Amino acid sequence: IGDKVLLTAAFVVLTLPALAKPNALPLWLTSLCIGRDVAIAVSALIIVRLRGKRTFPPTLAGKASTICQVAVLYYVLYANAVGRSPEALGWCYIVTALLTAASWVQYGFIGVRMLRERRPAA
Repeated sequence: IGDKVLLTAAFVVLTLPALAKPNALPLWLTSLCIGRDVAIAVSALIIVRLRGKRTFPPTLAGKASTICQVAVLYYVLYANAVGRSPEALGWCYIVTALLTAASWVQYGFIGVRMLRERRPAA
């Protein structure tokens, strides 16, 4: 949870143009990344409540999207520190968004499968 809070705070701060100069993260990317994490957390709570399942192993796409999110944050911080706006930054946003969306879809399929499982006998 601590990692997600840190990532969320970093995304929010780096989206505010007054605090992230010269490069602010696009609002759509921040919304996508935070929305994915909120959806996964809410879905996990529902699955725990309805199915009693308490283990949710990470997926390769989930790990890749988290690594990409951290990398894009570092890249924006570095670019801001040196006062440049590299063209590659736009591509980093797109790759991050694609991996985040792919992992969101993958976790969605896993969540639906978990909800369709029969509840273990007590």
